[in-house]
Amino acid sequence: MQQGSIGYETLSEFSYAAAVVNEALRLYPPGAVLSRFSLKNTTASPFSCCYFHKTIEYVHHSGL
Repeated sequence: MQQGSIGYETLSEFSYAAAVVNEALRLYPPGAVLSRFSLKNTTASPFSCCYFHKTIEYVHHSGL
């Protein structure tokens, strides 16, 4: 490795940095969007949203 570069082995020695990375991944996980397929025309009551038949809806995990 070049001087000044940080590899996985070096990063694993820093327990606080590893804890920060793990917490960030816990709060904002990669691939946090759920997709749902509408089987019929539907209206979501609290939001007055219309979901039409055979549409794909995407929901972010923080919206659940």
